[in-house]
Amino acid sequence: MSKQENEATRVLDDDPKEQHITSFGNLVGIWVGLLLLTVVTVLISVLHKNFIAFSVVTALVIASTKALAVINHFMHLKYDSRVLKVMVYIVFGVFTVLIVLTALDYFTRA
Repeated sequence: MSKQENEATRVLDDDPKEQHITSFGNLVGIWVGLLLLTVVTVLISVLHKNFIAFSVVTALVIASTKALAVINHFMHLKYDSRVLKVMVYIVFGVFTVLIVLTALDYFTRA
């Protein structure tokens, strides 16, 4: 392997010009997983018309899982600094708290 190829494939933690080479198979696997989660979301919404609250909660969980998969793999968050990862997870935590508080308010109304 030449020096240029070696420099192009290495991953450095502090280098802003670092290269991230993700295998095609890995990306296709994530894409297929996202498609399967989309199918599950549609099936739950169609089949569980009597359990609307369950459908909404399940759809939000699946949507959050899909968002994290896209952020981690396609937007390369898994290669970014720990600070950025913590910030993203804090946003998802705040989102979860807001959804729970909204659901509690909705279910406790008379």
